Amino acid sequence: MKDSILQLALTVHEDGLHSCGHPRDRAWNEDMEGWYTPHRVVCQACRAAALDMDARGKLQAGESTFVTDDTPAGFEPDPRMAAKG
Repeated sequence: MKDSILQLALTVHEDGLHSCGHPRDRAWNEDMEGWYTPHRVVCQACRAAALDMDARGKLQAGESTFVTDDTPAGFEPDPRMAAKG
């Protein structure tokens, strides 16, 4: 029962979000004009896929690109380098 209630709550929450991830009741409110700050970040996985696309050209019909994380076992990136976005 608890899982069903949590699932319903998550659905209600997600249904209230715009595709940008912000709640519609705030993001679509004119009083919020000027209160959002855009930030740019680089997703290294998406970057690798885009570089592959640049190097090899457009995908063929039915072809897709996926990216794997090939860092060595035990490698942990420096958390201070994480994008603040």
